[in-house]
Amino acid sequence: MNNDSEKISASEINRYCFCEYGWYYERLYGRKYILEKYKNKKQPKKLNKQQEVDDTFNNFKRGLEFHDSFNIKRRMGAVKNLMIVFIVLSLIIALALVLKLCG
Repeated sequence: MNNDSEKISASEINRYCFCEYGWYYERLYGRKYILEKYKNKKQPKKLNKQQEVDDTFNNFKRGLEFHDSFNIKRRMGAVKNLMIVFIVLSLIIALALVLKLCG
């Protein structure tokens, strides 16, 4: 691992909150390596300015869609966990009431 430090800075926490994968790969390989890989990425034929803008916009749009879907899944998981806690608490209260009435 590139960054063996057990300490995590506030900026790393911010990067993790934004994108867990980005944080992981930056910590695993290091920012320099990732930037080199991005720069050396095979580019198609020389694009005109409009095609470059479209390509950048498409990459940006894909990234936004990924993060939006990830955040929706995370929120749904939190709602599901909250519902489970509510159901368990309701069952405990119902059981206590039944025991009190019977007992």
